[in-house]
Amino acid sequence: MSRKATRRLGRIFPFMFEVVVEKRGRSRWEWRVCNSAGKIIMSGWENSRDGAKYRGDRALFHLLLASSGPDEPPLPD
Repeated sequence: MSRKATRRLGRIFPFMFEVVVEKRGRSRWEWRVCNSAGKIIMSGWENSRDGAKYRGDRALFHLLLASSGPDEPPLPD
């Protein structure tokens, strides 16, 4: 997605994240989780593309899980 399109969508979805997987060398794959401004939030390296995709998706899931609050307050006893 282009930065211009991301900026337009940023008005609708203020918190958008993207997982990027790129080949670096013969057997190294880099994964990154970036925000809509392109800033790297988390990154890492794996030996296979599937492993890098898995780790990137897992990092995104944990990021979203940690940033979400409870849907409803706990019920009083």
